[in-house]
Amino acid sequence: MFEQAPRAVIVILAAGVVAALAAASATSQPDRRGWRSITPSAMHWSSLWLSAALAGFMAYIYLFVGSTRPDAEHQMKVLFWLIVAFGLGAIVSAIAIRLVRRSAIGWRGATITFAGAKGDETQQLTDVVALGGSLFGRAIVAFRDGTTLRLDPYASGAGELIETISGMLEATDGTGAN
Repeated sequence: MFEQAPRAVIVILAAGVVAALAAASATSQPDRRGWRSITPSAMHWSSLWLSAALAGFMAYIYLFVGSTRPDAEHQMKVLFWLIVAFGLGAIVSAIAIRLVRRSAIGWRGATITFAGAKGDETQQLTDVVALGGSLFGRAIVAFRDGTTLRLDPYASGAGELIETISGMLEATDGTGAN
């Protein structure tokens, strides 16, 4: 009964990777002419597709090729855990892409729009009171009214927005007061 468990895990993981690829690729951000936007970067997409490809290639070897070496059992155990690691990496990458897209961050001049807890929100960059970081590496932008925006600093365009906000905060001595 348990000898088929690794194969079942690989099949379930493969289904998760396929679902993650579909979810990450399914939606596109709106085209707003004249607005700068935050989009998934090449790092996000490379991580997703390469992790999925490696997991798929190794799963093929595990399921259909195997090994005839004397240490084949150990090799297949290591290969199984590599498949799990790369499969989970693909899923995490797809989630990161989905979060960047779902946040729908765009800015033009001193106006920033994003998908917040209350729906689509529009704020002024001059209302930013703090720019910090989270435990998981996200940038957190806090506004005067208590609204916060979580921003993936590795997303395309995020560095420019963070620099703009940092410059505005430095110009007001970091207090947010005008």
